[in-house]
Amino acid sequence: MQTVRDIVEMVVRHCSKDVNNLDAYYVDKTVAIILNLEEIKPYKNKSFGGSHKGKLMTINPCRLMTAQELKIAQIVCETTHTDFNDLFSRTRKRCVVEVRMQLVSFFYFYRSYTYSNLGSLFGRDHSTMIHNVTTHQDLVDGNYLYAVKFYNLINKIKEEMPHLFIEKTKLEDQSKEYAKIKLERRAKRNTHAAK
Repeated sequence: MQTVRDIVEMVVRHCSKDVNNLDAYYVDKTVAIILNLEEIKPYKNKSFGGSHKGKLMTINPCRLMTAQELKIAQIVCETTHTDFNDLFSRTRKRCVVEVRMQLVSFFYFYRSYTYSNLGSLFGRDHSTMIHNVTTHQDLVDGNYLYAVKFYNLINKIKEEMPHLFIEKTKLEDQSKEYAKIKLERRAKRNTHAAK
């Protein structure tokens, strides 16, 4: 069984493998310094008089994403220069929250996801998703800069994944085809009922 000292020594040797003429004294001294370190205290921000609470950023449990959803998230992260882990974390930084709202709204409006499906995707409940979508609509209506960012994001996704956007003419053709099939079936039923 390895002790803590052995593990630290292995790490020191691995990290300094590129150093020429590595001697045992250097390794022993470095290991001793590492083992004698006191608990690392959080940085105290003197301008605000507080200290960092030491909370680790955790990613919420959420369902596995499909390949298509991952690609959309990747495009969004690259376009907005946002970290993927931040996007799906509980962070409340305004820049990340805006990007998250835009991604949620894209899935809601352009991919027809339900609120509960969005909640399971982002590790939140459906009421949070409702709030995201309504806030997004208000911002698109009232904040010109936010609307420009959103439509630039949509155009970028449309460039890279055009198959996600069904043209209006295709939808109209589909409705006409549906109405035609419905009439044919109704006529068939009427002829069978008359016999």
